[in-house]
Amino acid sequence: MLALFLSAHAYPTGKVYSYDLNDELFAAVSRQAERMGLGNILVLKKGDISREVEETDVDAFIADIPEPWTAVDQAKRALRGGGMFVAIVPTVEQLTKTCEALRAAGFLEYFSGELLIRPWRVKEGMTRPHHVSRAHTVFIAAARKTLLSDLSDWVLRLPDGFR
Repeated sequence: MLALFLSAHAYPTGKVYSYDLNDELFAAVSRQAERMGLGNILVLKKGDISREVEETDVDAFIADIPEPWTAVDQAKRALRGGGMFVAIVPTVEQLTKTCEALRAAGFLEYFSGELLIRPWRVKEGMTRPHHVSRAHTVFIAAARKTLLSDLSDWVLRLPDGFR
């Protein structure tokens, strides 16, 4: 589960607030967090991040939901200045809607891209991608909350693939 992974990275002094519409897995996730020594890091909450997030001044807001663009306003309210919004989506349409919502809300988008897992056959002198690939792809949009209300006159120069 993403919340456990993030909690391990927030250890020992950080907090991870994980919202879910359904709390049926909370007991199992809590037990696993305790086993991993992360019980004081992970806070599980039943709720919809596109409607209400209680926390403020957070470092990151990670939206692993079908419509992350609906959570942009809550992310803007919850994030500290310079905080990061990250969305994980499976389709180009979701990526587009998310990036457009981030720009409209005054976020500085600095990365949109595809993560692709492609298996390789590794053998001395014959290393190459598998001929038949059952690849999996996911898109990531990452943006930083700014304290400025208007970025329209900004010119941001980033390396290829980072804009």
